[in-house]
Amino acid sequence: MNDERGTDRRGGRRRKAALIVVPLFVLGVGNVVLILQWDMNPVWGLLLIPPVIFISALGWIAIEGGIAGGADDRGGNA
Repeated sequence: MNDERGTDRRGGRRRKAALIVVPLFVLGVGNVVLILQWDMNPVWGLLLIPPVIFISALGWIAIEGGIAGGADDRGGNA
């Protein structure tokens, strides 16, 4: 096995995962900030942060791990 090729693919998947997940994470955190700026109860912010983090982490794992990928990435073809 060629280790260089494997690390290139892994780095590419990490970059792809970051490009997809980070903007969605920022939108989720932005929504929490807007809710807190509208003088809502801070408990709502605390309740909304865990799902945002969980979905972002789940998306990262799915994309970086190759579970959610196109036919050209050989991902998603279980």
